[in-house]
Amino acid sequence: MRPVLFVFSEGWPLVGGVPVMTYGAMLAAALLVAWVYIRAVAARAQIASWRVVVALSICLVSGLLGARVMALWVQRPEGQPVAWGELLALDHGGLMLPGLFLGILVSAALVVPRMIDLDLWDVLDRVTPGIALAAAVQRLGCWGVGCCFGRQTSSWFGVHFPRWTQAQIPWAGEPCGPSKACGPHTSCDPVAAVCQPDAPAALALHQELGEVGADAALSASVVPSQLVLLAFFALLAGLLWVIRARFYRFHGQIFVAFLGIFGFCRFFLELMREDRQRGALWATTSDLWFLTLSRVQTAEGVVATRVLTVSQVASVVILAVAVVLGVWLARRPLGDVGEEDRGEPAPGR
Repeated sequence: MRPVLFVFSEGWPLVGGVPVMTYGAMLAAALLVAWVYIRAVAARAQIASWRVVVALSICLVSGLLGARVMALWVQRPEGQPVAWGELLALDHGGLMLPGLFLGILVSAALVVPRMIDLDLWDVLDRVTPGIALAAAVQRLGCWGVGCCFGRQTSSWFGVHFPRWTQAQIPWAGEPCGPSKACGPHTSCDPVAAVCQPDAPAALALHQELGEVGADAALSASVVPSQLVLLAFFALLAGLLWVIRARFYRFHGQIFVAFLGIFGFCRFFLELMREDRQRGALWATTSDLWFLTLSRVQTAEGVVATRVLTVSQVASVVILAVAVVLGVWLARRPLGDVGEEDRGEPAPGR
């Protein structure tokens, strides 16, 4: 649990002294996993390498753009416009998976049929397990910075997010003021005029609600939702491989299975989280713990419960799309399902 993974030694050319952020490093690792997996699939299908590189690059950029746009829209302060100037500032706000999937799907529908001589749904079936694996890797970034944390628990598997120290954030302790802003995960102390480490999101919320002291070193015990989601995506990738190998009946089946399982499970997995980053549709002071996103302190001092997250709404939409696509694609004849349709390369491709 650290926001900065490491800092390059001063002796390194060009990158000496440059910090590597944990979230960005895990995002890069996730993209690398997806890239290697998809290149391997393309090699088995004997598709021209340059076509794969161009199509994959377009889809990845579109997916990241969709994930970033959705994050900026959902996480903007209430009543304020979207800060489009922070579109490339990944250290502020992060990404959202539903937007990633939407961006990839739209660009794939436009690019794949024109650049790759394969059916769009066949291509999506081949690459979807790799996307699930990449999503699992990316959750390590969330674990490192403490975002997307779970609700409080007294169970043995609960975890505490510690207060960040100056040793973990290299630019903490630097002078700051009106003409010099602080770096990520720090804020300017107006009295000392130096950058102080921010509290992890879980600790900040629990301090605001008075559940831990203002000088507490640890958050309250919470569900490690980041690791639960990591395990979910890893298991989902394995399940998709099994479906591809033993139960493949029509092009698009693996992609539809991914959308359906993700949409259904993500709706309920949201119930274990308490972070404020997902956005919500309304607030209530009633005891609706089973549909709670997070608790907030109102101007009157009342602890309000935010109900039904934006991600849950997106999950319902994704599940509905999966059902419609599944019914439509299942009617398209695949022919005899042989080894070629179970993932082996087609002769001549």
